[in-house]
Amino acid sequence: MVGAIDLDVNSKINLLSNLSFDHPLTDAEFYDLGQLLSSSVLLSQVYFKDNIDIESIEKIKSLLELLPNIDDAKVEKFIMKKLSNDEKVWLTNTNFANIDTWNVAYLIEGNKYEITSLTKYRILNEWFNQIIEELGSLEDVSILDKVCYLYDRIKLFNYDSSSKYNRLPEIISNRKASSCGYNLVFKEVLSRLNIPSFVCKTSMNDENFVSLISINDDVYKVNGIYLFDPSSDTIFKDQYRNNLARQMNYNFFAITLDKYNNSFYNGNAIGLLKPLSARNMDEYNYYLNSYIRHFGKSEIKRIEQEFNMPFSTFYDRVRDSNDISKDTILKVISKRLDKYPDVFVSKDFLIKTVTENYNMRNTELFSNNYVKRKKMDS
Repeated sequence: MVGAIDLDVNSKINLLSNLSFDHPLTDAEFYDLGQLLSSSVLLSQVYFKDNIDIESIEKIKSLLELLPNIDDAKVEKFIMKKLSNDEKVWLTNTNFANIDTWNVAYLIEGNKYEITSLTKYRILNEWFNQIIEELGSLEDVSILDKVCYLYDRIKLFNYDSSSKYNRLPEIISNRKASSCGYNLVFKEVLSRLNIPSFVCKTSMNDENFVSLISINDDVYKVNGIYLFDPSSDTIFKDQYRNNLARQMNYNFFAITLDKYNNSFYNGNAIGLLKPLSARNMDEYNYYLNSYIRHFGKSEIKRIEQEFNMPFSTFYDRVRDSNDISKDTILKVISKRLDKYPDVFVSKDFLIKTVTENYNMRNTELFSNNYVKRKKMDS
């Protein structure tokens, strides 16, 4: 690739195919670029990355669209950098002559990025913006109220175990999600609200995931790290076609890690959930060192960065998080029921239905679990 800083009209390359820009262009560099592209080049790919700014991308975009000797429809463009909110707005609102030739890298977690088309990226961004706007229109909502609202919106996606639905653009475009996908959407919208969260794998076959979320809610007197699993509270659309009915499950909403580990359908904790589930410091150190030997420290560093605390402090926060009472959970849900649109049954009926469903599933999922699991294993 030829970097923007290397542009030199006196050493033009007639068969130049790739260009890469990693910093804001000066007027002199932009002039040299125009001279270079006006020559006989066979340009096929352009990369924008690192510290390139939107103003420079805008200038190069216009240049590629206007130069008569370059077929802009045949030049693939890749924006491969962390985007600010202003840059996301620019990408959403700007006109592109050949939008299908533009691709955007979006952040998954840590420093891991994936590339999608600008069209799908716009659909993704517009969906998240709509959710944030809806939340902004609600009055008198606390952190836990917001999380409950998001939880319900995400549960409306249809379950699909295909690995393609681990990717945000595919999930939002098709309204389908795997277990990982549900939690990645959850994490993305929480991130846009500056609510710390982390997606954890719970099975060796990569099929089951949960979210750990920091909740500091003065209204409900809840402060700790809690586990959420929207995929386990989702009802398949072919079972219940009514969207309201599909939002009636909350048994994996804001539970402690201990409670999750005691659920009927959960096996032994794996990955980082193993040291986080340790009953004492000896167990914690043993499982943590074992994890680091096998997988390294990258996920640990991501948790430390996301929650702005050492991993040992994060462990203490997880262990010190108290169970949220059923009454408190039902208060959150009751407040959420006030916000359901176009509901033609009474709120009393809704809360009665949710409560009965919650109690029934709670008994099924969390009562006498060790006995049940032992019977199954035998």
